[in-house]
Amino acid sequence: MLNFFKTEGAKLREMNFAQKRQYIWDYYKLHIIGLLIFAFVVGSLVNTLVINPPMREYLYVAWFGQHANFEAINESLSSIVNNPDHERVLVMSYANTGNPQVDMGLQMRFSAMIHAGSIDLIIAPREDIEDFTSVGFVRGASDATFREHFAEITYINVDEEMSQIYVISLADAPFFEYFGIDTRELYVVTVANSQKFYEISQALNLFFSTIYQSEVN
Repeated sequence: MLNFFKTEGAKLREMNFAQKRQYIWDYYKLHIIGLLIFAFVVGSLVNTLVINPPMREYLYVAWFGQHANFEAINESLSSIVNNPDHERVLVMSYANTGNPQVDMGLQMRFSAMIHAGSIDLIIAPREDIEDFTSVGFVRGASDATFREHFAEITYINVDEEMSQIYVISLADAPFFEYFGIDTRELYVVTVANSQKFYEISQALNLFFSTIYQSEVN
């Protein structure tokens, strides 16, 4: 290796600038291109993982209710997030739009995210909640993990008629009333494979927060 560098150095010393440039490009262009690609990949990883990491879902809520101002709702829900620069609460609508292609895409996305464990809460009318329960998407009230993590918030407007699952009626929930949403027929349930128990309890308590009650009144 040392002899190689000595030989190459001797060759370059005998050349002018133009010849050096042409020689280096002719014999080392693949090395140069490879080094540039490597530097670009490393730079991109450092930017993504360290400098500007992507926003992480603190909590993901699938919405099947009426159309709402989700940008404003998501912004208000950011109050429960520990690190707003890197985490967010995202409420995403999966309600029917009337466009068959769009609705099919939403259904496929919802199913994929449910099975991937990416959705934490579902807000929907009773009939939809019953459908989700029948296919096992919803956490049951008899679940030991449920009893451990949510015992302290069972006082919140629980629908006793659907006692086999942990379903909460959002009727008169101040948070949604603040945004002008009719919640009389809306319910919220925890997705069976979500593990974000603390985050869910934070969101549920915010939905019924007296802060929003005073705003409504």
